[in-house]
Amino acid sequence: EVWTLTAPATGANTLTATFSVSLESMVQAYALSGANQTTPVDATSTGETAAASTQSLSVTTNVANDLLIDCQGQATNSTGSPDAGQTERVDTIYNSAGANSRSARSSDEAATTAGSYTMGWTLSQTEPNIMGIIAIAPAAAVAGGEPNFDGFLMWFMFLGIAPFPKVRMI
Repeated sequence: EVWTLTAPATGANTLTATFSVSLESMVQAYALSGANQTTPVDATSTGETAAASTQSLSVTTNVANDLLIDCQGQATNSTGSPDAGQTERVDTIYNSAGANSRSARSSDEAATTAGSYTMGWTLSQTEPNIMGIIAIAPAAAVAGGEPNFDGFLMWFMFLGIAPFPKVRMI
C-alpha cells in the first residue's frame, strides 16, 4: 500500500506503522520536497511476474517533471540492481535466514516529459516478483525540476503473504 501526507509539519516527525494482525512486513518511507501539495500522485502502475531474475514495469505520466519511484519485492533473500538511469535508494532483506525470507528494493528516476516510462531490476535470485511505480507530480512553482527527496512523506509497505509480497498502490 502507499500512503501520502501532504504539507507535513516541518522538523522531526515520527512514522509509526501499527498492524491489527501478525504479519511479515516491510515499510519504506520517503521525504520529498517540491511535490504538488494538492494532487501529488500523477500516476501509478503495479505488476507481478512468475519466477524470474528480472522485472520491469511501465507507467504513463500525465505531466512533465514527475519523480518516478518504484518498489520491487521478491519472495526470497535476493539483492538487486536497478536499470540504467534509476538511482537506487533501498535494497533490504527481511528474515534472511528463515523459510519466509523476503527482499525489497526501491529506486527513483526523473520523468522530464509526460509519457510512458519503464523501470526495472536485475535480481540475484529467480523467484516470483511484484513491483509498483508511483509518479509524484511537481509543485506548480517548481520550474524545470522534479520533486526532490526531503519534505513530502510517502510510505511503501510490502506484506509477506504467500507466495510472495504484495504491493497495492492507492
